[in-house]
Amino acid sequence: MVSVYAGSAGGLLLVGVLGPAGQCGQVSVRHVPDSQCYVVSYCPSVTGQHVIVVKWADQHINGSPFHVTVQPQ
Repeated sequence: MVSVYAGSAGGLLLVGVLGPAGQCGQVSVRHVPDSQCYVVSYCPSVTGQHVIVVKWADQHINGSPFHVTVQPQ
């Protein structure tokens, strides 16, 4: 789970996840009422390298894309 602070930014928030075999399942983006924050959640179903892309107004946020390794529990 990731929280994104939007501040006074304009535009749309876009979040996508690519796994070892391509596009992954559903990513949930929820606006926190009465705030400038969004909560993003995703539960990976496969292990391996994943790439998380977070864009605001079609521009990558600082650090995006994020490269993560999903390991078995």
